[in-house]
Amino acid sequence: MTKDEALVAQDGDNDILTKLCSQKFLRLSIETNRSQSGDLDWTSLQAQQSVRTLISTIQIKMKPGDSLVTFSSLRVQYIEAADVAALVESLHQLKHLRYLALLETHISVLPGNIGKMKLLQFLDLRGCTKSVNLPDSIVMLSQLQFLYIPNIHMIPRGFRGLTDIRKLIGFPAHMDGDWCSLDELGPLSQLKNLFLNKLENVSAASFAANARLGEKMHLIELFLWCTSRLGDNGLIKENQGVSEEEQ
Repeated sequence: MTKDEALVAQDGDNDILTKLCSQKFLRLSIETNRSQSGDLDWTSLQAQQSVRTLISTIQIKMKPGDSLVTFSSLRVQYIEAADVAALVESLHQLKHLRYLALLETHISVLPGNIGKMKLLQFLDLRGCTKSVNLPDSIVMLSQLQFLYIPNIHMIPRGFRGLTDIRKLIGFPAHMDGDWCSLDELGPLSQLKNLFLNKLENVSAASFAANARLGEKMHLIELFLWCTSRLGDNGLIKENQGVSEEEQ
């Protein structure tokens, strides 16, 4: 039914470039291995200026200067196992994007102006092991509902304003400082799935109480994770932030 609007390239399809050059598509899904995809580069995709859904699980050749500017109609972008660092700075150009998944990519940061993506609802950074912190403007994504950030260490203050969030995976627990702490989870009353990391940073129950988990009537899944203080020898590691009395 969608043959005139969609291109789905899977294993065994060796004619991707020809199809991309001969027709305009609204949806692209390229899930074939690298040897079969040939010399597919970002320039080949940029000709598809009307595309609304882009799904790719292959290595696409990119060079400095490549951007997302031509994809002004994009609503869904799912890229896996590719070096998309060159594209990160132009992410904010995707004004209509609702769904952004950058899985197992080599990005180390998100653009500071990601807050301009006002319609973004889904952000998935699973497998992006080089990513450390989220930009301050992340708190401006008022329509965000799903956030997967298992490798993020710090979240900026103001996170409490994202009251539409339903699923939050990888929230790093902190008590104070310049970053988001557990008490900013208090107003997030729509949460259904919550995974908390680094709970060893919370030294008192009073801080945890500020998250108001007992008031989240929609919560159906809660995962609590503490980094182990034990080494391979079964002894407590040094410099783990515990007092002699706690040991």
